[in-house]
Amino acid sequence: MVFEGVYEWTSDFAGKSAPVAYGHALDQIRVERALGLFHERAIQGWALHSRLLIELADLFYATVHFILPVAALLWVFRVDPVRYLRWRDALAWTTAVALACFTVFPLMPPRMLPARFRIMDTMETIGGLGSWDRVLLKDFGNQFAAMPSLHVSWALWSVLALYPLVKRRWIRVLLVLDPIATIVTILITGNHYILDIFGGVAVLAIGYGLATLRPRYLPWRVVSRRSQPAVAPVPVPAAMGPRSPRPLQPADRMGT
Repeated sequence: MVFEGVYEWTSDFAGKSAPVAYGHALDQIRVERALGLFHERAIQGWALHSRLLIELADLFYATVHFILPVAALLWVFRVDPVRYLRWRDALAWTTAVALACFTVFPLMPPRMLPARFRIMDTMETIGGLGSWDRVLLKDFGNQFAAMPSLHVSWALWSVLALYPLVKRRWIRVLLVLDPIATIVTILITGNHYILDIFGGVAVLAIGYGLATLRPRYLPWRVVSRRSQPAVAPVPVPAAMGPRSPRPLQPADRMGT
């Protein structure tokens, strides 16, 4: 609830900062060009030959990003409550750091740049397999939450949290493929810059570091109690147990 409220606040704040977000976008493009990384238009152009690919990417962008972390969190809680504590805190801190970045550095995504950049808003012009994903992102999302990419952060978090607990190989393969598919998706749909990917990795590292250094900022009691092993019964000293009959001594036999 707290993160939802903060996100709504950042959305309202971002709605009033379009000129600032555009200025940040131009600055980031200059940095990417200096580093030889500004290839967003070329990457999207490669994907535009397939309408089905774009529709699947739009749908993936609007669904898996939200579903997989929740499923991963529930799975870890069920299988290993102690591991759940660390990774729950890592997810919370990662999201909190990202929200702070969205507030201080609103960034216009490539799809919202002027036409001269020739980067398409695929959700608007092509759409996904259905129209609800467009409504979800346009009406309720923070349009200037590009840096860092929480899609990348949450996808990597899901892999790191779940991978050691998964035994089936095909599930492990899908987990590893998810961040790759996420990176491709955010680029061909025009929702993120290449530098946003590195930002997503960075905030995850920061979030995990905070969860490791100060794990008790968030409540641990309920799960800690569940994860504690049952207390073994205290052995009763022999002196306190029932006294066994004393064997007869030689002197006893002589006296009979």
